[in-house]
Amino acid sequence: MSVLWQQRTHGVQRQKGQQTRAAARFFLFILVALLVLASAYVALAAANVKLGEKVWDQEKELVGEERENQFLIIEIARLSSIPELQRRATELGYVPADAVDYIWMTEQ
Repeated sequence: MSVLWQQRTHGVQRQKGQQTRAAARFFLFILVALLVLASAYVALAAANVKLGEKVWDQEKELVGEERENQFLIIEIARLSSIPELQRRATELGYVPADAVDYIWMTEQ
């Protein structure tokens, strides 16, 4: 076997091997990039779900607070009514005034 033939044969085999390794590296790079992107997408989706649950809980809490606020407004209106105020005043011992005397003041 001649040296020239060995150099050409080994050179061709080396080129094919280098091309195969380059293709394998490229495929591996693409695979790793896709895995990183998929992981980022899953992490983003998980964060979105967690945020959605938090918003849902806050909306439920808001509805409860609004319901309690409406109840308190109704309770204030009931306790501020004239008949209720009169009933509580008589329970505390207050009586209506029989005769009201006014003092008239003249301007000087």
